[in-house]
Amino acid sequence: MTRGEYAALRAMADQAGQVFTLTYLGEAIQVIWRHDDAPALDAVDLIPFADPISTDPVVPTLKFTRFS
Repeated sequence: MTRGEYAALRAMADQAGQVFTLTYLGEAIQVIWRHDDAPALDAVDLIPFADPISTDPVVPTLKFTRFS
């Protein structure tokens, strides 16, 4: 994932209580971000650049709770 993609995902994660559809292995699952186990979304640089740009890769950690 790039820094730019992470920023877009961050905007979604900042919507506490919002239900999203996660498609995983062909299955659509209703989820909400797990803010009670902070951080619900985090990322670390794959390569630590001194002056990062939006196309630099990051490794994200996403925490969800299944919503039924």
